[in-house]
Amino acid sequence: MKDIFKIISVLLLVVLITIISCFIFIPDVPKFNKTSEYKYIENNKNNLNEVIVRTVTLLGERCYKIDVSEGYNIFKNISFKKKANVTCTDSDMYMEFYFKNDSKRVLQFECGNLLYKGERYELKNKIVLYNSDEYLPDEIDEGMIIISNKDMVQCK
Repeated sequence: MKDIFKIISVLLLVVLITIISCFIFIPDVPKFNKTSEYKYIENNKNNLNEVIVRTVTLLGERCYKIDVSEGYNIFKNISFKKKANVTCTDSDMYMEFYFKNDSKRVLQFECGNLLYKGERYELKNKIVLYNSDEYLPDEIDEGMIIISNKDMVQCK
């Protein structure tokens, strides 16, 4: 009887230490589908008028209009992987969602990481912009935005 009590005590201690360790070492990363931007775009997807991808680099600012369904599909595949500890001053990209009621929502990407409430998050599926007039990768996946110079529009 005494041996069983010792075994149960040790097991409870191990479980307790494991639970405490999980709370301490598991990163606090929000779910993208719980953010206000996600909820607004998802609830108003039928009123989505246009999606513009804006890039800001040392070479200047450029905007490209992409297909609404393509922009929405890219948006739906966004999920946070972990907090990113990298900051950079070049290669910013914005996905601007314009709605029929003249509202807009903007997702900001900095060096491939999504900037949300001042924090940078690495994404599970990276979102990369390629200009088919300059370079096109051999394989295309759902996180790639393929544009060409004919998609260029005046930035708003």
